Order: sequence, then structure tokens, then C-alpha cells
Amino acid sequence: MSCRYYDSERSLTVGVRDLLESGGTSGDLRSAVAYSPGARLEAGRLAHKDWQEAASEQDLNYRPEVSLKVTYLVDGWECTVRGRVDGLIASESGESWIVEEIKSTLLPTSRIDGTSSRDWPHWCEQLEVYIALLCEMGREDVTGELVVISLSDGGRVSLPVIPEVARVRREILARLTSLVYRRDEWLRWRELRRVTEVPFPHETPRSHQVEMAEEVSNAVARGQQLLLSAPTGTGKTAAVLHGALVESARLGSKIFFATARGTQREIVERTVLRSAERSGRSGLPLRVASITAREKVC
Repeated sequence: MSCRYYDSERSLTVGVRDLLESGGTSGDLRSAVAYSPGARLEAGRLAHKDWQEAASEQDLNYRPEVSLKVTYLVDGWECTVRGRVDGLIASESGESWIVEEIKSTLLPTSRIDGTSSRDWPHWCEQLEVYIALLCEMGREDVTGELVVISLSDGGRVSLPVIPEVARVRREILARLTSLVYRRDEWLRWRELRRVTEVPFPHETPRSHQVEMAEEVSNAVARGQQLLLSAPTGTGKTAAVLHGALVESARLGSKIFFATARGTQREIVERTVLRSAERSGRSGLPLRVASITAREKVC
């Protein structure tokens, strides 16, 4: 899952993989074995499922696909971290736990043997976060095992992971702090954009430009489509952009201006720049990006 912000409630929900800087999607060791992306994904899924089924049969205390949920309070935001561990094994006494993270690689087992969990830092980082979350949920004696399965020959290697839970917790809080700080910055910028007047790009708009800009603003406000037809040179670009900028600023929405002509793109860029220049020394709270075809850039 991706980060989900609920600004009015000042709450955030984030998945473990989105919380990690690496995304937790790969190890650092590589292989030259060829797989199409789809075949690679399916092979990994089947290996994952086979291991869970075998582990469930061998150990009655083995629980596959266990959901985790922990909420932290960070700078006035309620931040919920969600995750799902591949396997959770309870001891006979129920006082200790092993978190299992299953990963697959194209490397042969001979290349996996002799490695440690630190040789797979991204996967290890993901597992460490799961262990820290379990500790936050009241489990005290928690360790981990990174199960690396070779898709080349079917071999499996289990690598122990014993994290410094206090360090991992600090890292989780630091990343959540960064997320809410950036969100707060964006909310302040959006409010500034909402209350900042958008000047017309030219000193004196013509009457038909005012009418077109109003029609565009009304269409944007209603979420409707609008077809404007006017001769070349009447100032459609300035009028349309002004109307869209005024209403999108109020709504906090984005504008996409698509054109097949490079000259039209340049006109749009100049028009937005003129509006910014006419807004005074503080400029306009706008972020503008132009995307063009690669063959035209190179």
C-alpha cells in the first residue's frame, strides 16, 4: 500500500515497504539467469506458497500471513504502520516468537550458502521492521529468519536476524517524522496557493478573454468538459490558463496542458511565467514541469 494521508484528521497510514528507504524489494546479490518479469513474479509466488504450506504441516505453531498494525504519535499526527509477515512461529511456551520473511532469488543455492542476512540488506531491513512492530505490540522475545529460496535449483537457506530493536524503532520514527514534515510543508504551500491571487498574464485582458476565463473556471469548478472555439490570435491560451489556474488554486488540484506543438508549449510556459512576474516580488506558489518527447530534447 502507498502512503495515505487524512489531512483533516492529521492521520497517516503507511505500509512497511513504503516506509523503507529501499522499498524492501530486492537483495544486493545478483544473477545472470534470465526470467521474464511475469515468469519471475509467478515463480517467486509459487516458491513462497510451497514453503508456507510445508512449514504449516511440520509445525502446528506456524501461522502464515499474519497482519501487523502499530500506531505512533508523531508531531501531532497519528501514524499507523501496517504490514504482513510471511510466517510467525510461537514457541511451545508462547513466550518467544520467530518472524519469518520469505524471499526468492535466481542465484543457485551454492551462492546463497555462506552468506549472512547482512548480505541481503534490503530484505533484512524489512524483516527488522516487522520484528520491531511485533515488539511494539507487546511481544518481548522476538527474533527473525530470512528464508532465501533459490529459483534455479529449489534450495532453501534460512538466515537468522536479531536486530537492535531500539535502533530500528528510532529509524521508524525518523522516517515517519520525515513523512509528516513534508506533508505539513505541502499543506502550508497549498494554503498559500489557495489564498494567493492569480493575476492575468497581460496588463489588460480583452473582454472575450475575461468571458473565456470565467467559462473555464466554471467548468473546472463543476468538473465538466468545455469546448472553446475562437480564431487564432484571440488569446485563448492566456484566457484558458488563467481560468484554470484560478479555480485549480481554490480546489488544490493540478493542471495538465497537452499539446502536440512545441511552439504551443513555449507559449504556455511564457504565459505562466508572465502571471508569476505580475504577481509581485513574492511570485506565485506554483510548481511547473514541462515534459516533451525525447527526440526533441536530445
